[in-house]
Amino acid sequence: MRIPEKIKIGGHTYICKFDDKLSRDTSANGMSCGNSLEIIIDSSLPEENQESVLLHEILEQINFRYELNLEHEKITILESALYQVLKDNKLNFSDRS
Repeated sequence: MRIPEKIKIGGHTYICKFDDKLSRDTSANGMSCGNSLEIIIDSSLPEENQESVLLHEILEQINFRYELNLEHEKITILESALYQVLKDNKLNFSDRS
């Protein structure tokens, strides 16, 4: 999957950026900010990990935007489960026209 340059979450457009030193400098594979509307992913990760990180950060921002108050552990579990279902079943919701 190609990670898009922009993604809409809760009516807000986030810019997806890459940083090849993110994991080294912050010990995080990804970060997101609802104020600056950015999602940053470590570009040194394998493609599948980058996809998983993107899904995780999307869930983080849904949690933020809709004030769900989910603990980080729950977001991580949701990300892992959703990623597995989407990947293993080759689910793609894009327009086929």
